[in-house]
Amino acid sequence: MTQTTRLLKLARLLERNAANRKAKKKAIRFDLRNWGNPTNLYAWVELSDKGKILKVNCKTTACACGLACLSKTFQNEGLDYRLGDDGTLTPLYGRRRAQEAIRHFFGISDGQMKWLFFPENYKGWKTYVRLAGGSKNFGDEIEVATRIRKFVEDGVSPR
Repeated sequence: MTQTTRLLKLARLLERNAANRKAKKKAIRFDLRNWGNPTNLYAWVELSDKGKILKVNCKTTACACGLACLSKTFQNEGLDYRLGDDGTLTPLYGRRRAQEAIRHFFGISDGQMKWLFFPENYKGWKTYVRLAGGSKNFGDEIEVATRIRKFVEDGVSPR
């Protein structure tokens, strides 16, 4: 699978999640600040043969990469995750973890990954930090999907 194909699949997944949430269907709450997190660890984590898994519901939060990790489509291509004791998700790809897993799975550089997926590279982030936890109106999934599509189309990022 090529970098372009995987990134475009992620853009579609993000757009579908936004549409589902708007239609009040099953969707995660998008949050660029974390890979993935249940609202209540004990209510939303269940055990399986692969260890703890995140039981996804409308209170689950995740960023673009966390959403990809939770997607069966991407899991079938080798992207996976593990949950820490605090219930937070960490991406896995082969023996790689976290940011390294994401870079290798999508075939992008460190700078490209940060430009596409890090909250500080989206408008509104500085306002959010200044308000110390105020409005989360930055980097919604449509904005991230649009950035991914532009990156695929142009093949460049600022870094």
